[in-house]
Amino acid sequence: MRRNCIQINWRQANASKDPAEEETQVKGVLILSVMCLAVGVGLIFGFCSGTTGFSLGSPIPASSLHIDITTTGVPALAGPSLTLLGAFMLVIAFLIAAIGTFRENEAPLDRREEPFVE
Repeated sequence: MRRNCIQINWRQANASKDPAEEETQVKGVLILSVMCLAVGVGLIFGFCSGTTGFSLGSPIPASSLHIDITTTGVPALAGPSLTLLGAFMLVIAFLIAAIGTFRENEAPLDRREEPFVE
């Protein structure tokens, strides 16, 4: 009898999280990653002094695009750092969402959650 109680309590403790809670975690990581990416790229291009050239040739292989970006000071350090942090967090948000999608919900449905049951 005691063993059954322990198994039931262990199952309740390890039951999967509420889907709304997992979705909130993914949204938070996703929003923060997009903000880091935007600020990082904004710092890189906002404080750059460079040139851009595009030439379109008659044969397609003769066309060229040249971008010269020079960013100095604190934005040169903070921009790529924030961009890399945002990209890493975007990968983490993807992994959280993918794991949450493929995880099985082992908790039984309540009568209120079952549609069309009397």
